[in-house]
Amino acid sequence: MEQAENQNDAMVAAYDDEAEASGWFGPEVVFGLTYRYVQPGQSILDIGIGTGLGSVLFRKAGLKVHGMDISPKMLDACRSKGFTFLRLHDLNKLPYPYDSESMDHAVCAGVLNFFSDLSSVFKETVRILRKGGLFAFVAGDRVESETHEIMVGPEHTK
Repeated sequence: MEQAENQNDAMVAAYDDEAEASGWFGPEVVFGLTYRYVQPGQSILDIGIGTGLGSVLFRKAGLKVHGMDISPKMLDACRSKGFTFLRLHDLNKLPYPYDSESMDHAVCAGVLNFFSDLSSVFKETVRILRKGGLFAFVAGDRVESETHEIMVGPEHTK
């Protein structure tokens, strides 16, 4: 058990460095897609917040960042960056721990590629967003040998 915890600690510590070294610009892309539509003081939910990498720019822009993740260690990394509105939650478990129409916006960077069916993620995000809220997302890069299973269509985004 201790070896698994040490491996998890090392993974969390290296996460941001690896994202930078691999040229992962998902957080910047999501921010670029939304910055004209978000306002300081608004709330934003980061679905699968990880270490908080995808929400740093939103926090700098004055948004109140909320995040949920399945990993306590990732949430600890978020706290070390100053994020405080965090919840431990498995994204496969419904409902998500937020009230209906409780968030102005939502983002998800590099997480959707872990789902074979996106319906539940989109359904819960729509429930949580206030009218007129944005949901911006990007999927992680894949190598050629990985299958491409994600299909986001109008049934998800309306």
